[in-house]
Amino acid sequence: MSFFNDTKNAGLLLIIIAVLSIALNAIALFVLDDYKDSEVWKKIVVLVGSVIGAIIYAILGIGIKNGKCMIQIGDFFSDVSSKFGVLVAITAGVGFADLVSSIFSLVAFGGMSVLTIVVAILMIVMAWFMINGDKLTGNVIWIILLILYILGIIGAIITIIALIGIPLLLLYILLLTFLLSPEVKSKMGMN
Repeated sequence: MSFFNDTKNAGLLLIIIAVLSIALNAIALFVLDDYKDSEVWKKIVVLVGSVIGAIIYAILGIGIKNGKCMIQIGDFFSDVSSKFGVLVAITAGVGFADLVSSIFSLVAFGGMSVLTIVVAILMIVMAWFMINGDKLTGNVIWIILLILYILGIIGAIITIIALIGIPLLLLYILLLTFLLSPEVKSKMGMN
């Protein structure tokens, strides 16, 4: 079975991304000039938010790798063995992780985190519509996910200098492969 065809590889990549995310956020907050003059409590608040977000990724990654997720919120994480179920779980998981980390970032620094919160909520809503929506909604979300995954691949190529770029690139390619699979296209009304 090909690397990009196995749903368990998505779980492995999420675990790697979670570990790298914690390390890179700590380095960014305590080493880079943009944050050097910030108060320490703000850095700690942002780091706590990013650690919680990474824990969500890790728990989801372990769940996908094992074929059964420990977190159960509605139907978001009930099927983590099929390509469609993994797409739903990752879409919802990214939404929840970004929502939590953005709220912490908003508390510490304000500003741009509001946009990330809105995008995170939209990801959760898209995951909900993937499960509960009709054919037209499935078509629209399929197209949005296609665009997001292509942009994710481009963004990962740009960040490949940082260690996190490689697993992100592999994850977005894997998700794009899942999205283009006949199983997912059929579930989302794209056939």
